[in-house]
Parts: sequence; C-alpha cells; structure tokens
Amino acid sequence: MADLTKPILGVFAVAAAWYLFSGGNSSAAKVGRPAPDFALKEYVGGADLKLSKYKGKVVLVNFWATWCPPCREEIPDFGRVRDALLPKGFEILGVSVDQDGASAVLPFLKTMPMSYPVLASTTEVVAAYGGIRSIPTSFLIDRQGIIRDTWEGSIDGSQLRERVAPLLKS
Repeated sequence: MADLTKPILGVFAVAAAWYLFSGGNSSAAKVGRPAPDFALKEYVGGADLKLSKYKGKVVLVNFWATWCPPCREEIPDFGRVRDALLPKGFEILGVSVDQDGASAVLPFLKTMPMSYPVLASTTEVVAAYGGIRSIPTSFLIDRQGIIRDTWEGSIDGSQLRERVAPLLKS
C-alpha cells in the first residue's frame, strides 16, 4: 500500500497557507455580506473611528499606502467625489497600511491633504477584510452595511461616481 503521508501533508500545507494568506476567514468581506466593523485611530485628531458610525450612509473603505503610486493618483479624485456627494450620504474612509504608521502618513498628509478620514490599519482589520493582497483595494458598502462592490487597483473619479450613484438612490 502506498504511503500517502507526504501528499496529504502537502495538501494540508497548501490549504493552511491559503487560509493564512486570505486572512483566515472565508466569510469576511465579500460582496453581499455585512462589512466587518472596526474601530481605528484617525491620524488627524487621534480619535477612534468606528465603521458602524456610518450605518445609513454609503461608505468606501479604501486600503492604501503613501508609497503606492496608484493610491496617490486616486486620492485627489476621491476627495472631489467625496466632497460633492457628502451631502447625499457618501463617505470615504482611507485605511493606511503603511508599516511606518504616523511617521510616514503625517508628513504625506502635509503634502497631499485628504478631505476624508485617514485611519491606521491593524492586522486584525486587514485579516477581517480578507488579507489585503494588493493596494489600493476598496470596498463599497451600502446604507445597510452590506458590501456591494470591491476592487483591487485604482479607480478614477468618474468610475467611482458611477459605482456609488445607484447606492445613493436606495
């Protein structure tokens, strides 16, 4: 009889690696499911900001970093869209995944101010959102707190408005 120990261990190792890489929670942060709540520190002001505070609004949770060129490109468009749609119930939460934290983000905000809250990520939040594999990664959440859209990579202002508009009507 053949020894199946090595193949079985190999399959287990692949499954374990996928589980850890994906954030360990296959039910987290998927379209059609409730967005994982969080309480993260704001870089400006230092307050704890909870995602659940925005229930009743359409929210874009955007994972980004100061060193990421596509992230830097979308920030001005995000600010313009957010400012225009804020009265209709739209908000953006920028979640920085910079490993250097405040020492990277605060100087960056002096050169590129952001009109929306900028938050410090945690490993728990990254895991809850599926283990962010690339940045920028964004999650569009409806007024009931359900993820309605998600994408990896940058998006321009007109594309963002197009995705947000139907959610603002409901």
